Amino acid sequence: MDQERYVDALQWAAQLHEIGLSIAHSQYHKHGAYLLEYSDMSGFTRTEQRLLAALVRGHRRKFPRSAFTQLPEDGRLAAQRLCLILRLAVTLYRGRSERPLPRFSVVPKQRGMDLVFPEGWLDEHPLTQADLMEEAAFLKAAGLKLKLR
Repeated sequence: MDQERYVDALQWAAQLHEIGLSIAHSQYHKHGAYLLEYSDMSGFTRTEQRLLAALVRGHRRKFPRSAFTQLPEDGRLAAQRLCLILRLAVTLYRGRSERPLPRFSVVPKQRGMDLVFPEGWLDEHPLTQADLMEEAAFLKAAGLKLKLR
């Protein structure tokens, strides 16, 4: 899959990540993944649907490494990185505030990433900091690293 298709997949997953709420609030990420994988979605290949399903499945809670095993081997690492980006977007925009986030840097690493915020910003936003720390713990359990600076 080329880079443009990955960008498209990330945008689609961001728009659809809450689709499972139409079934139930509890474990809605799993319901959404099921809908995306098994629905008859014209215009999407089965591989694209599996990628969307993996991204939606992985956007919250435990990082589901097994959700990526159904994807072509040469695209698994890219898919996991896309999922990490989606997870962080969902975490950072949890309040859906119109207030913009500060400019921050994302430093990709082999098995994760560093987020570099302006000095003192995380201390001034303790709920966001707590959410990101919780996210770091979920990722650590999956062998991935999220470092906050």
